[in-house]
Amino acid sequence: MNGDLMAKYKVTIDKVTCIGCGLCASICPDVFELGEDVKARIVEAHRTFNDDVKAEGVVKEALSNCVKDAESSCPTTSITVKEE
Repeated sequence: MNGDLMAKYKVTIDKVTCIGCGLCASICPDVFELGEDVKARIVEAHRTFNDDVKAEGVVKEALSNCVKDAESSCPTTSITVKEE
């Protein structure tokens, strides 16, 4: 597991379906924020990709419950979390 024995989780946001409600950022502000386009994105510390269509990032296991809570709370199911 990448040598650090900690699971990592890939977080993806579908910015096409995101309505910018900010629920993810309120649930898990260490990972999510609203960008200038008023759509959710991954904070810079965890971000691996961001454009008009999607945002991606990788977080360590310590944040897994936080991102999973945001995923299950998203009203448009725009957030996907997968263990890497």
